Amino acid sequence: MNQRRPRVTVLMPVYNCERYLKEAIDSILMQSYRDYEFIIINDGSTDRTAEILKLYSDERIRIIHHEKNIGLPSVLNKAIELSVGEYIVRMDADDISLPTRIEKQLRFMDDHPDVGICGTWIKYIGAPWRPWRVQIYKYPIKHRDIKARMLFRSMLAHPAVMMRRSLLNRFQLRYESEYFPSEDWLFWKRSSFCFSLSNLPEVLLLYRVHPESITHTKKEREFETVKRINRLHFQALGMDFSPEELLLYWHYSMDFEIEVLIRFHSWLKKVQEANVLKNIYPEPELSQALAEEWVSACWRSSGMGIDVWFLFWRLPFGRLARPSLGQIIRFFLRCLMKWRPGGGVL
Repeated sequence: MNQRRPRVTVLMPVYNCERYLKEAIDSILMQSYRDYEFIIINDGSTDRTAEILKLYSDERIRIIHHEKNIGLPSVLNKAIELSVGEYIVRMDADDISLPTRIEKQLRFMDDHPDVGICGTWIKYIGAPWRPWRVQIYKYPIKHRDIKARMLFRSMLAHPAVMMRRSLLNRFQLRYESEYFPSEDWLFWKRSSFCFSLSNLPEVLLLYRVHPESITHTKKEREFETVKRINRLHFQALGMDFSPEELLLYWHYSMDFEIEVLIRFHSWLKKVQEANVLKNIYPEPELSQALAEEWVSACWRSSGMGIDVWFLFWRLPFGRLARPSLGQIIRFFLRCLMKWRPGGGVL
């Protein structure tokens, strides 16, 4: 590479992703914004990744090969240290960035100097579930909403973010290997207490789902890591959680007893009350996030029948929730038909 200081550094770790690699690289090279360096780290791949990377001679690309796999968090930390751009763009080797992604995120970051990390909405491709249906994930846009909802799960798509490098260095923010594969969620949570986060309300990344990305082993490991992260942050509120509460708010579809749902609502109320004392998360955004957790828990428990419908409206978070008319109708029909995952009824 020549001696220049581009405004943007694109970071893309690669590990055994030969099938999708070329499409991912090309989506960055075809960006409307072109003043960037593109760091690609081949983290000990054993497939044709190295051969594919040899095909590229673009001066913006810097390729680094590891003989052995050191893992995503360590690769990203190394790449951050190597980067020279004012902004850092994340990219995965199996996704596709739409042509105006970098341009639009850069413009937003320039216009909002208080924002340290900016994500985008994403569209799933290659999804094995309901392939006929468009799967678009619309993350919350404003910082206060993101921070409140981050108590429960990640509110930024990792491969869709742009980060302000100066703020990462000022607050010494890096990925922690011991929390893989949810290291990004912990990174966002800690960042949310240092500076503002935001999401552009537009699909700018195509997020690929394929068998290697949803293996049973990976999901089990992720669930165990999520429990550790959740416990860490609920303990900051002076709280813990039961196994049932964890399963309910982590979006597991199970047939819980009505009494368990009632206890879950009581636990949500305790979270709200604890936050009043600790003042960690913004209000009324946290209360709205808790109401959405109540909506999700009842929606997934609709197999218990019409009793769930009446319970939902009877308790305070049901009255605080803001479901649309269409969602209300669908929820009522699910309860009426005792809907269960997979579409079956009693």
